[in-house]
Amino acid sequence: MSIQKPKDTKADEKRKPTVAARRSSKVAKAAHSPKAKHPRASNAAALRSREAIAHSTPSKRSSPQAAVPQPIRESSKLTMVLAMLRAPGGTTIADIMKATGWQQHSVRGFFAGVVRKRLSLNLVSDKSGSERSYRIADHRPSQKV
Repeated sequence: MSIQKPKDTKADEKRKPTVAARRSSKVAKAAHSPKAKHPRASNAAALRSREAIAHSTPSKRSSPQAAVPQPIRESSKLTMVLAMLRAPGGTTIADIMKATGWQQHSVRGFFAGVVRKRLSLNLVSDKSGSERSYRIADHRPSQKV
């Protein structure tokens, strides 16, 4: 790094004032924002207000027993999968994947979340050879663990 010496100037001439370096826009905005003065105080106040709201308002969710069952469309994927599961031989995950366009993990999640938990149906899996088939055994609710 070399240091450059200023050029010789006449003693009568005044030097131009140096220009201050520009601040980045983030620094400039932060300096003018009202949160920049007391960031911890505003964050703490917001946190306290969120906690107060969370603790003061009761949950709007009702119990699952009080929920009114919603009508199911006849052409939905849910009815299509339930019809496949109610067939005497049941169905495989691969068949459901082809019929719905879902991925394997989505079909398994549908079994656990909708069929077993929400609809409380008795879903049974049978393995014959290398294929596992799933079916709804009867209209008894599944046993919740």
